[in-house]
Amino acid sequence: MSLSRRVMQALLSALLMAVITDAAAAQALKLRGCDHPRIPVGVLNASGTVRYQIGLDGRAVMNSLAALSADGASLPGLQSAAERQLSACRFDVRSLSRPFPVVVEAQIRFDSLRIWFSDPVVTLDQSTPAPVADEGGFGSDPLPVMFPLVDERPRVIRCKAVASPRSSYSSGESTEILLRNIQLDVHFRSGGVVIRYVVLPDGKVSKEDIQVLATSNPLIRDRMVKTIAGCRFSPARAGGVAVAVVTTQLLWFQ
Repeated sequence: MSLSRRVMQALLSALLMAVITDAAAAQALKLRGCDHPRIPVGVLNASGTVRYQIGLDGRAVMNSLAALSADGASLPGLQSAAERQLSACRFDVRSLSRPFPVVVEAQIRFDSLRIWFSDPVVTLDQSTPAPVADEGGFGSDPLPVMFPLVDERPRVIRCKAVASPRSSYSSGESTEILLRNIQLDVHFRSGGVVIRYVVLPDGKVSKEDIQVLATSNPLIRDRMVKTIAGCRFSPARAGGVAVAVVTTQLLWFQ
């Protein structure tokens, strides 16, 4: 065999090996159990791309996640929520024969209270992801943070009152507009209240800040105030930090 032919075969072999290596590096790992949160989160409607490490045991390496892009939330906010959900994920790494941990990228979407992860793809760049820096300052203001400024809104964990998801209003709306919109709601006419309250960073309701804006039955006014005061929430978060928020809702009893 001539030297030039041996050189050509060597080059073809190297090229084939590079293609195989690239294909293996781009392999998508199957996952399971990521759609239901293990740690309660608030109401979040956002999506984006995240990058993190997976160990030999098929679990995500905690504190290795970095949010690369986010829509509907800040980068620190999406990163914080995704980190808490990864504890429920498991990955099939049996077909990988490479040093661990491996670095992967995946799409993530929060649709209200459900979470969806795409199968993560092993990246060619195996450098450790650099987590998004928390710029700080969230929740330091003594005034409550409003809904438009938070990544995650509060989620009810325990409460005897029922809140309609479609009847949750931005705190920036005027009371006059709120009441005019709510007048058409059958639940309000059948026995409910329009109430405004503050959910604190620890998930409790500030008893001093509960306001009943309107009620279809004055007899249930005090009862509703006591009920709300005893409710517990998964708190709102801004940039991954628990913060106080004002919320105005139409509530009624079961």
